[in-house]
Amino acid sequence: MEIIFKLTEQDFIDFNSYHMKTSKTLKRSILLLRLIGPIVFLIGIYPVYKITKIPLWYWSIIFSVTSILWFIFYPKIIEKD
Repeated sequence: MEIIFKLTEQDFIDFNSYHMKTSKTLKRSILLLRLIGPIVFLIGIYPVYKITKIPLWYWSIIFSVTSILWFIFYPKIIEKD
């Protein structure tokens, strides 16, 4: 008996999406990256403030909003790629 089948690019994409949603290791990795981004943004406030001399509250708002957006949208961006 011979079985013939063809794998398409969409099959690979579907498999990787399924694996990303069910793998504990990948879930942990995504959570870690989801948290590291905002931490880096929030740590980056002070050096940017010192370099530009723009008020600290201004940079705090910008970096905080960026951190929140990163945390919310990072998983969707990963799925899209």
